[in-house]
Amino acid sequence: MINLVGSVLPTAVSLITVPIYLRLIGEVRFGVLAIVWLMLGYFGIFDLGVSRATTNQIARLRTATPGEREQVFWTAALVNTLFGLVGGVLLYALGATLVGRAFKMPEALRPEVIRCLPWMALAVPLATVSGVLAGVLEACQRFATVNTIELFGSILFRIIPLSVACLHGPELRWLIISGLLAQSASVIPMFVATARALPLTGSGGPSRRWARRLFSYGGWVTVNNLLFPLFTSLDRLLIGAGINAAAVTVYTVPYNLVLRFQVLPAALARTLFPRLSETTESEATELAQRCISTLAVITLPIMIAGTIYMEPFLSTWISRQFAERASAVGELLIFGVWVNSLAFIPYALLQGQGKPRIVALIHLIEAPFFAAGVWFGIRIGGVVGAAAVMSARYVIDAFVFLYLGGVFRAIAGRVSAAGAWLIAALVLVRIGDSYLGNTYLVGTILLVASSIWALHVEPLLLDSLTRMRTRVFGILFTSKEESRA
Repeated sequence: MINLVGSVLPTAVSLITVPIYLRLIGEVRFGVLAIVWLMLGYFGIFDLGVSRATTNQIARLRTATPGEREQVFWTAALVNTLFGLVGGVLLYALGATLVGRAFKMPEALRPEVIRCLPWMALAVPLATVSGVLAGVLEACQRFATVNTIELFGSILFRIIPLSVACLHGPELRWLIISGLLAQSASVIPMFVATARALPLTGSGGPSRRWARRLFSYGGWVTVNNLLFPLFTSLDRLLIGAGINAAAVTVYTVPYNLVLRFQVLPAALARTLFPRLSETTESEATELAQRCISTLAVITLPIMIAGTIYMEPFLSTWISRQFAERASAVGELLIFGVWVNSLAFIPYALLQGQGKPRIVALIHLIEAPFFAAGVWFGIRIGGVVGAAAVMSARYVIDAFVFLYLGGVFRAIAGRVSAAGAWLIAALVLVRIGDSYLGNTYLVGTILLVASSIWALHVEPLLLDSLTRMRTRVFGILFTSKEESRA
């Protein structure tokens, strides 16, 4: 629940701030800003898997001495600081070339971005160290602490640049600098929280032995981290290089909106990872099966609602003209994102059980086919083609990890049934007006029917709604009694 709240609140803030951003700075500058954050995100590869390895190792050392856990922390912090500095130097050296040649943007905007390169370079080591701090807090199961701090930083990242745009104007240089400062604001409180959680007592320091262990686990995680930006950002980068910055905005807004549907699966996987790291393989697999089976059903009505009402929502949220260009992107992505969200659990299971090699090898095999597919999709269908390829990659990736995680047979029936409901919703919004007349009326009936099915097959969902109703009524009746008194 704590991880979920930490993911939902930034979504609510984004729903408010994105339309304001678009009105203040326009689609082109918003697209350039998105490219800048993507480029900076690529240099997160200099984490080298150390953050994930730190979470895994400290979770396994729960009964060890504080000095041993402290050795793991200082080793990871030193390694990530050094590699973060290397990444920052490379970003500063290569940034002007990337901005000047790789992406299509108005010439007048390039100098604004280039002047921010020193700030962007400084942000890389801060990000790699912050990853280690968050990893330690997760291993110690201090989810409330890490989510509170990350929530604070996430809200600042959305609000401070927007305030700068209101007061200073749409110049990208100030928007980028203010965003970077907001992102970095959480490093100090994260360190203080880590010092209390471990705790840091001065009884241990960096160790070569732990450096070797972190790299033996983190080496394959590093391979995956190298590929992760490719899988999450290549579509937008190729749109920016092959079409223009405005097209990046048309794609990015529904893309980011759809990814918000993954807050529950991501929060669940993040919470489970320390548990999956410290239990036996059979216990971890059984736990993963139960979680995936439940997750497939309880997220289904939300995904169907998102598919059916994507276009009217974008029309109200941004504008009708924007919705006409962007709604198909969101509708296509929702199915892939839903299937992929189920793979968060076997992904965490494989890494938690010390098998990051499997994850990395699968992504190595996928990478060239995905890159070629995105390029071809953009050439054929523009932003809609890119969305179709991205969704197909999500589905393939999910089925592979569900199979390799040893959970596919146990959850195949329920996932297939839930997927059929979502496919029906996608077909409805794509062809409904031509054959059925009122798409939204039929879609609402489909949403109600799928929700009834979900309540029937998943008792946990009904129990959760019952408890929520009881709490709400309890609060209302208590308030009425207090007002009468």
